[in-house]
Amino acid sequence: MKKTTIVMGSILVGLVCTIFYVNLKDREDICEIEYGSFFDAKEHLDIPNDANVLSIDVDTKLPGTYVVKWEEADTKYEKSVIVSDTTNPKIELLQEATTTKKIHLNQDFMVEGNLHTISDEIDGTMHKVMIVDQETFERTRSEMAKKYLQEHKNVYVSNQDVQAYKSQRDTYGYAMLYSNVDTSRLGTYEVNVMAIDHSYLTTVVSYNIEVVGEDELIQEQELAAGATGSKMGDLAMQLATEKQGLASIAPDDGYYEVDKRLGNEFIEAPITTTKNAVANAALAKQGEQLTSEQLVTYALVDAGIITGNHQLLDVIDARHFPELATSLSESQIKPGDLVYYDDAGFGSAHVAIYVGANQAVHGGFEGNSVQISHVQLAYASTPRFYRFQTRMTWDEIYERVTNNQ
Repeated sequence: MKKTTIVMGSILVGLVCTIFYVNLKDREDICEIEYGSFFDAKEHLDIPNDANVLSIDVDTKLPGTYVVKWEEADTKYEKSVIVSDTTNPKIELLQEATTTKKIHLNQDFMVEGNLHTISDEIDGTMHKVMIVDQETFERTRSEMAKKYLQEHKNVYVSNQDVQAYKSQRDTYGYAMLYSNVDTSRLGTYEVNVMAIDHSYLTTVVSYNIEVVGEDELIQEQELAAGATGSKMGDLAMQLATEKQGLASIAPDDGYYEVDKRLGNEFIEAPITTTKNAVANAALAKQGEQLTSEQLVTYALVDAGIITGNHQLLDVIDARHFPELATSLSESQIKPGDLVYYDDAGFGSAHVAIYVGANQAVHGGFEGNSVQISHVQLAYASTPRFYRFQTRMTWDEIYERVTNNQ
């Protein structure tokens, strides 16, 4: 009886030791791989080519723990393969989040308008965008965090386990936006963008929208000559002032007529300067050899309306200006606004800069010479009027014009 007890005790101790050894070995034999990476069971787990892999195919686009079992020479082995997604999706905005975007009172506003791309290194570009309220935004953010943790805790021991889970798994990969912007009221508002990838990882970016009065936007556009950051400076003002005969047009030219009336007042002197930096920049280029596109582009750059580097664009094509600026009625135009013609009489678009008194600075005349002329051109289509309400970067412009092609 005593011998039997001793034998049974030895067996139990042996079993406990064996179980402890197996568990310890399993902890040591864990292979961790990143979501979406290449995986080959025999290569990554050092399984001999002649071994028989019994249990499961590791899906690297499904996070969780895969228990891979195989057999070598009648001996069974197993290792855990943990697939983890540790790379958050990326959000790219047209205007950086650190920059407050200004819009004018009652301006049409699309909350997704500043969204460039939502992408994931493995899942690719996400095209779906949902606009939601704050409660839905915050609730979804919390739910995604829970889903992410839960999915990474999943343990799969067979291909059937994988397929069963995938069949009921939610498919994500989109952007969710929440904003409290009210364009009917002045103030600063926040726009929140959340990207959600297929593994429930999220990235949140917030930026501000400031709704301002039209006068404030005009003041931003009407930078004083020589203001910090303006390329024109005092020199451009001096050049514009020194130009002679800027408004003197030969009456028998036959190409256009000059109307020197502004309301009921007569213009007694040529227009040489205005209170607007764009108009002054255009006036300063009087006599230079520039096309209409070059004139307007360079004037906007000199006045600080267009900023940044222009590696992809150098000159804005005339036909793109209506896409970049805000449309105005004729009664709203002020110096510095754009005058656009679908057809300038030669079958192509033309753009000029209004300087007041029904006159505009035009490029492309007489061998591309920059001249001041009446807004109404004899052989051109009816002019339309536009205004740059805020500054734009070259990157923003390039993105806008290429998307609209």
